[in-house]
Amino acid sequence: MKKQLLLFSLLFLSSAQAQETNRPNVLFLAVDDMNDWIGCLGTTPRAMTPNIDKLAARGLNFTNAHTAGVFCAPSRAAIFSGQFASTTDCYRTANYFVGHPEIEALLLEWGAIPNEQEEEMADTIRINWAVEQLQKKHDKPFFLATGIYAPHFPNYCPQKYFDLYDPAQIKLPPYKKDDLDDLPDKIKKMKTTRSRIHQKLESLDAVDDAIHGYLACMSYADAMMGRVLDALESSPYEHLDLSTVAEGLNLDFPLSHCHRRPKSPKTELHRRIRERRKNMPGREFVDKKIAF
Repeated sequence: MKKQLLLFSLLFLSSAQAQETNRPNVLFLAVDDMNDWIGCLGTTPRAMTPNIDKLAARGLNFTNAHTAGVFCAPSRAAIFSGQFASTTDCYRTANYFVGHPEIEALLLEWGAIPNEQEEEMADTIRINWAVEQLQKKHDKPFFLATGIYAPHFPNYCPQKYFDLYDPAQIKLPPYKKDDLDDLPDKIKKMKTTRSRIHQKLESLDAVDDAIHGYLACMSYADAMMGRVLDALESSPYEHLDLSTVAEGLNLDFPLSHCHRRPKSPKTELHRRIRERRKNMPGREFVDKKIAF
């Protein structure tokens, strides 16, 4: 009986060790409010995102993915809680941490900061922490989740990322001024109120400046992602299965194509992505409907 018990214990331990060995290391990267203007999608406008482009070329692009809602807040709440927006009731409010609604939102702003202050930025500090974790030796499989705020507004980032773009050469996205005409009166009233942000920018002749700030922050976010990916390649985990490297692009954006702000439904956005991919040979896409 003792021999049988010892044999069972050894088999159980061996099975547990095998399961532990088979568990992958997972690196999860997330950015906030990044539109489909990334370089590899060939959009207009088009941000300079070489690191995200490199990652996309090594993996899969999901072009029919759906978030918890059309705002950024429902997605944050869903990630933090593992619950649908129908459960958290977080559709439009900034109730990211379920049960803690005290977070306040900021208005649309943009501007360059001195390059030498880059290491002091909150997102840079988060990224540097993730790099440190990849440089450590881990005895057990790890799940490393790294999320940054950029390019969510307010769009402040180092001057060098603004300098990547010539303001005179930035092509503005098309705006459909009658986009709200076919909406029910109640929804139209709500969306008209939001569109005043765009109208204010137009009155200040600042639409192109706002987009410049957003593109700069997209490039800053890309550079931060690049730091983590470079650290991965030079780490003991450089052979990490690419299927376990995930990057979440929240496709909400305060400068919408539909003449309304700050967010808009994704139907037209998804259609444009699917159309563009037809002209991108050599890339692998997944068009099945998935949800987060």
